[in-house]
Order: sequence, then C-alpha cells, then structure tokens
Amino acid sequence: MSPREVKKWSARTHVWGYVGVGLRRLHRLQHGTIDSPAYLDVLRRTIGRAKWCSERVFQQDNASVHKTTAVMKFLASRNFVAILDWPANSCDLSPIENIWGQLHTAVGKERPAPKNEDEIWAAQSTVWYSKFKQEYIDDCVMSF
Repeated sequence: MSPREVKKWSARTHVWGYVGVGLRRLHRLQHGTIDSPAYLDVLRRTIGRAKWCSERVFQQDNASVHKTTAVMKFLASRNFVAILDWPANSCDLSPIENIWGQLHTAVGKERPAPKNEDEIWAAQSTVWYSKFKQEYIDDCVMSF
C-alpha cells in the first residue's frame, strides 16, 4: 500500500488505498509527500476503524515511513496474522500495484478530462467505487 499520484494532467492528486477480499478503501492525501506521522494518521483513520478478522494479512512495501517504530507498533495492535514486507512498486508481487495501474488508465479515459485536483479526485473515487466491481478487486487479491 503506497501513495500514488496521477501525473497525466497539470494538476495532481495523491491517494492511498487498501484492498482485500470483500473490502477496499481509497483515501485522498492532502500533501504531496507523506511522512511517518501522516502515514500513521492515515492508518488510524482507515484500517484503524475497520473490524478485522483474525485471518487478515497486511502487506506494505518497504518505504521508510512504513517501517517506523510507531507504525509497526500500531499495525501489531491490529491483530493481523502477518505483516508482509514487499519491494516498493513491485507490480508482479502486489495486487494493489496492478489496481493502481488500472485506476490511472481508467481516469485517463474519463470525458470530459479532469482539469484540477478536485476533478481528478472525483474521477478516481468514481472509478474506484463505481466502475471497479468488488469482484475485480477480489480476483486481483486472490491471484497473489
């Protein structure tokens, strides 16, 4: 799980998301980069509120903000079966990387094309929640 940026347009928006069988979430980041306190805040406002069964596995890449003591302590408190580390941007190892690519492509096909950050975010949200069916997300997750 890593922030992604749509660069095709003059405006940019940064998002963070998570996916799993039967679940998904997309969150808009307000700043271009994310540090450990900001990442921890995102985690608290997203996965921190979710009801996780004891069989969930959490996967994230090895970005330095993901590895701080505070983040790892928070994740340990969420009772995941495992917290898996993966190389950054490894689309062959991470279902979310493939989903990010599909999101970028789908937003790029939106007409009229988004012109500013709010329009890009609206297009991303529409694709994520309306055009990507949960079955597609589930298939991506289960393929790994």
